[in-house]
Amino acid sequence: MMKIQNVCSCCGRIIENSFVYCPWCGKEVVSSSYFNSTGKPLFEHIECISNDLREQRIFKIEFSLNQLEEDLSRLLANCRDKNVVH
Repeated sequence: MMKIQNVCSCCGRIIENSFVYCPWCGKEVVSSSYFNSTGKPLFEHIECISNDLREQRIFKIEFSLNQLEEDLSRLLANCRDKNVVH
């Protein structure tokens, strides 16, 4: 008889049904009965997670680019100030 297993929605690894948290990444496990009760197929749930992660990654990149732009502006301003003084 095959054991009922879940797939971690975060890292995608198979974990035993008795685990409350994924032993690989620590994410709370959503049981397969959740998907059956909501009527939402697993692939749609995974797609939503993927979209959320992509959006978070874009926000982090945007924040990093803004920080780099500010640093570059300060650096150029310092260079201009030094050239004017000399």
